[in-house]
Amino acid sequence: MNEGLPLTVSALRSFSGRAKSSTISMGLGKPYEDMPKELRSLAADLLRNPQLALDYSENAGFTAVRSLLEEHYELPTGSTILTHGAQEALFAALLTLLNPGDEVLIPNPGFLAYGPMIKSLRGVPVEYHLEQGKLGFEYSIAEIRRRVTKRTKVILLNAPGNPTASWVSSHFVRDLAAEFSKLLMFSGEVYGELGFDEPYIPFTRYSPNIVTVNAFSKSHALTGWRIGWLGCSDRKVLSRLLVAHQYIATCASAPAQHLVGALLADEALFAAIRDRYTAGYLRRRDVLLRALGAAGELVAAPRGGFYLFLPIPKRYKSSLKFSEALLAEKDVLVTPGEFFGSLGKRHVRISYATSLENCRKAGAAIASYYS
Repeated sequence: MNEGLPLTVSALRSFSGRAKSSTISMGLGKPYEDMPKELRSLAADLLRNPQLALDYSENAGFTAVRSLLEEHYELPTGSTILTHGAQEALFAALLTLLNPGDEVLIPNPGFLAYGPMIKSLRGVPVEYHLEQGKLGFEYSIAEIRRRVTKRTKVILLNAPGNPTASWVSSHFVRDLAAEFSKLLMFSGEVYGELGFDEPYIPFTRYSPNIVTVNAFSKSHALTGWRIGWLGCSDRKVLSRLLVAHQYIATCASAPAQHLVGALLADEALFAAIRDRYTAGYLRRRDVLLRALGAAGELVAAPRGGFYLFLPIPKRYKSSLKFSEALLAEKDVLVTPGEFFGSLGKRHVRISYATSLENCRKAGAAIASYYS
């Protein structure tokens, strides 16, 4: 058995599985719609076309689709790989780089899959702390600098962050990439298109040592289609990434690639769906914050994505204890922050990717613990 893999499915999935039909679930981070109707119609039209190629694509994905992706994001020609979702993209990137004992810097609090993925490849996850500031949990170059050693191979970023909704500026990314130019940075950007204040620019555009990991799952509600992408302008690195991707998945799903290609070819449709979801999440964020009342003032308003990382009431010893009480007493499910690292122990992650009414009801229920 691979000793690097956890023995069970993630604690997040296990806890979320306790929701009953009556439960207001603010747990899993998935869009509030199960694929928009415009894309259902587009997919149906594509599949009815008898001339559509549904065989294996090139390992990197259909050239025409990758060209549309690169044109859309102003990336160099031939700098992308279409993958089986963002998770596969990240695993392929880690498989490419890691040898036993290599260290990977990961954020704390941070996405809970990072550590197990690294350990399964015999790498060593090294946590760097996100610092609590006026804008919530923030990245610090000084903190990352303290964690870098001779064995460090990769620095992982995630912005907008899961679970923290942390945001980083282009200046920060450029400075970090310049200071650690001999290291690769893997940047998880699946919530990037859902920014409330500024347009999304893939971080890989800022430096050849940045590998962007992204997908269409959140921005266009295509979670079940499992279609993501890697971007890197360093051709030598990209060629190695392609080898890892080939041995993991051969290629991304052909129907999913064609759907994304048709979406990218229609810039107006791409923007309309993204903007509708972004506006929907912004509205839900504001409804939730209002319903939370004084509790909502304890956290900086997220600038993108659909998570709120809320400090728990002082009388509770841990986020798990508070989440258990909330579920038992109010039938509201949130995710214990300790699942995302030691610094999340006194926070809970609230996903507002649900109905407006659920945001109101859950916010009011949670607020009652802070009075």
